[in-house]
Amino acid sequence: MDLSISENRTIYEKKLIGGILSGAVTASSIAVDPSDLTEFGPALDTCRQIEAAGKKPDADTLYQRLVEKFPDDLFYAPSDYKLFAEMAPSSSVALEAVDKIKAHALKTFLSERISTLLADEKRSGAAMLDELKAMIAVADRNYRSSENNFLMLSEVVTKLEAVYRDMHSGVSYAVPTGFPCLDEMLLDGFSKGDLHVIVGLTGHGKSGLALNCARYQAESGNFVGVVSREMSDTENAMRLQSSMQQIPRWQIRRGIHDLTYQELCRGFDALRQLPIAFDVRTADIDTLRIQVKRLVEQFDLKILYVDYLQLVGVGKTRGSRAEDVAAVSRGLKEIAMENNIPVVALSQFSRAALTADVHSLLGCLKESSGIEQDSSTVTYIQVDNSNPDAAYKPAKIYVLKNRNGQTFKPILFNFHGQTFTFTEEGYDYFKSGS
Repeated sequence: MDLSISENRTIYEKKLIGGILSGAVTASSIAVDPSDLTEFGPALDTCRQIEAAGKKPDADTLYQRLVEKFPDDLFYAPSDYKLFAEMAPSSSVALEAVDKIKAHALKTFLSERISTLLADEKRSGAAMLDELKAMIAVADRNYRSSENNFLMLSEVVTKLEAVYRDMHSGVSYAVPTGFPCLDEMLLDGFSKGDLHVIVGLTGHGKSGLALNCARYQAESGNFVGVVSREMSDTENAMRLQSSMQQIPRWQIRRGIHDLTYQELCRGFDALRQLPIAFDVRTADIDTLRIQVKRLVEQFDLKILYVDYLQLVGVGKTRGSRAEDVAAVSRGLKEIAMENNIPVVALSQFSRAALTADVHSLLGCLKESSGIEQDSSTVTYIQVDNSNPDAAYKPAKIYVLKNRNGQTFKPILFNFHGQTFTFTEEGYDYFKSGS
């Protein structure tokens, strides 16, 4: 399922052309040279010409113009262009695609020029140096915004304009959790480019809440990644199915009853359709960074869950356990920012949490204060286990840290531990401000 660099570039080119055809952006505003596109250069150039004539590009007109200009070439069919437009990439997604295209184009430009230069054995060292300087000047002029860490405010404003345009049209910069009260508290859900932490004592449903959110997000069409360092992929799938079909986990064991077995088998089709990928093998943060980038480029990964943070290793120990955990926390934050996705990490409390007041729980995050510093939100689950035989146990979720909204107002839930399912109990209560 690996994609070549060329195929990865094509994914971003489809988003770019789809954004133009859907009206999210104009071809004239796209700061990329058509020659930097592998398959869609003529399409971008043609869209610019259509706009220059005062018309809006559409799939049929684009195809007709391409065939007229290049009768001997093969192009995507009008139905394909319509599909790209139906993807409805937002303005900011289209601009993001421009950055990716330019980054790939820069690599191609340098590799081709350097290979040609090194192959010329007759050229002197001084001549090679001069050509390298000229090559760098061209690369810096044409591709600077895709690789340079500093951006002029004028470039940032272009991105900001796209963000406001998206927001005005109803595009959210968060991935909803599937729980209305929690989404309202977090301002639409887990915000992109941020690290979100779910904490709780052992047995209070951290993994269950994460899988509940992942299931809702996958059913809504988002590609979800789950890194599990605590359970196997089959155990995670088993928990998902238990929650989806409300079949208690204790019924799924050796000698499954015939009716339970048949019901489980009937659920496989729905389970297979969920776009969720499990990783139970990646052990360290540097390898995870590579894996996530691959998922983003190949499958358009929308959100990543890590269960749990303290079990992710570092390639080289920093000295103390607290420093290692802080390095993992910082690495997860960087993964979120680099790929513009939410990263949701599960974390444990230290024993001090057993006696701490809810307002001081942030100081009880296990093994590192770096987790608190790196996270945009910290969500705490508290399940009432006073009646261990109860089918549904009352639970509360508090947002202990929230860069985008309010904190410490309890959200009421019920937790069905046998099927690892959370349900919101108090949406009216939450809205009323009781």
